[in-house]
Amino acid sequence: MQLILRIGRIQLSHSQHTIIFVSDTQFRNYLIYRRKQGQFCIVDRDEKQLAVNAAKMNPVRIDIVSDLVCPWCYIGRKRLANALAQIPEVETQIHWQPFELFPLIPVNGVERHAHMAKVFGSARRRDAVFAQVTQVGQTEGLDLRFDRIARSPNTFLLHRLLWKAGQEGYQDTLAMVFFNAFFTENRDLTQPDQIATILAPFNWSRADLDQFLASDEGASVVRHQQRLYRFAGVSSVPTYFFNNQLILVGAQPPDQFVQAVTRAAHQTQLPAGH
Repeated sequence: MQLILRIGRIQLSHSQHTIIFVSDTQFRNYLIYRRKQGQFCIVDRDEKQLAVNAAKMNPVRIDIVSDLVCPWCYIGRKRLANALAQIPEVETQIHWQPFELFPLIPVNGVERHAHMAKVFGSARRRDAVFAQVTQVGQTEGLDLRFDRIARSPNTFLLHRLLWKAGQEGYQDTLAMVFFNAFFTENRDLTQPDQIATILAPFNWSRADLDQFLASDEGASVVRHQQRLYRFAGVSSVPTYFFNNQLILVGAQPPDQFVQAVTRAAHQTQLPAGH
């Protein structure tokens, strides 16, 4: 069964279907080609290889390239959870990778409604898009309250905090807490007091947060990871990497995640460092 569903560039506001399946050598060549050509390089793998490895089930590392102000990233994670519940026999590890949709937003944020009207070209278009996304979110059990979000934050600090959470073992949980805080509780994520409240259940004191804010801990890693994934061709979020062999773009339906995870589990894994 062919996994390549679409060829072309991925637009920020769309949830298109793009799955790229590659062998070890092809994956490296793919990255080189992407860098040189600036367009998607679609490659496939011999189906006979799938049959050879079908009996072996490997753990699957899922890297989610995401931004915490992206509603499709929130929806996609919920759909991924539904998919993983259908295949409990597959061992998975989820790692969040940084991608700033709006890196030029100042540290104190910007007024949300005017900013998003500018992003979408008009207030009418903004409202239409958010109405559609709200409906999609409802089908996934998510209460997305776009009209109550007052400010758009610069998410670099949030990505640093996610990186820190990854060092301490609660990254995926914190990501979902941030999504809920922004889209449902409509917390102002530009305010340290609000962030401190969110972090309190994870044994962060306000002094811990202040110390982190005063440092540059994790900053170089976050910048490096963003450069790495942009070099790999990521231009929109969410984008999912399964053992660095399968790439899936967009908040896909659960069956697409099931298919991608299952196939990744049956493949020979890339050597460490690739």
